[in-house]
Amino acid sequence: MRYERKYILERAMPEAWLAWLYGLPPAFRTSFPPRQINNIYFDDFDLTSYQENSAGISRRSKYRMRWYGDVYDLLPQPILEIKTKEALLGEKTYRQLPDTSWGELPALFRQMPELTNSNLRPVLVNAYRRQYLESADGRFRLTLDSELRFGPYTRKSMRFDFQLPGISILELKYAAASDDEIDDITQNWPFRMTRFSKYSVGMQLIMD
Repeated sequence: MRYERKYILERAMPEAWLAWLYGLPPAFRTSFPPRQINNIYFDDFDLTSYQENSAGISRRSKYRMRWYGDVYDLLPQPILEIKTKEALLGEKTYRQLPDTSWGELPALFRQMPELTNSNLRPVLVNAYRRQYLESADGRFRLTLDSELRFGPYTRKSMRFDFQLPGISILELKYAAASDDEIDDITQNWPFRMTRFSKYSVGMQLIMD
């Protein structure tokens, strides 16, 4: 498992935050081209995952389907991710899914035992732009997510009813063995670590 620490950045454009991060130790640099990430989140009819997240349950799991790019009608190389968290530690398991179209998703979901065995259904969609940074030694990674958009899952199309303008989410990720060094990295950061779940925030928006 790895540590995942999140920070909410406000008031400045993502590029300004990136320029600031580049000037700090341990010499973070771009590690991968920016890209759009799209997700479909799953929950049961009691919204157990949402309730556990909102209550701050330490150990919990989250199911989502992810693909990349600004294509919504045809989903290229989607991945089913099962993310397990225990406090700040998290890990993922993956399963590659076949290329599919939006209209074929209900049939695909019915064929996935990970969903049917847990009585899960699609409830939320979201998309955002992600930028990737990594320390020179490769031990610490940063992702900066901006242009966050959310909407309820519908069979007709992927739609976004809500946005979070002016807000970016910074996430610092590293192996548990490096936790004793983290204060040296974050001691000069002008923001504090916080809990932030895109799934939980999105669900609050569509339910309100």
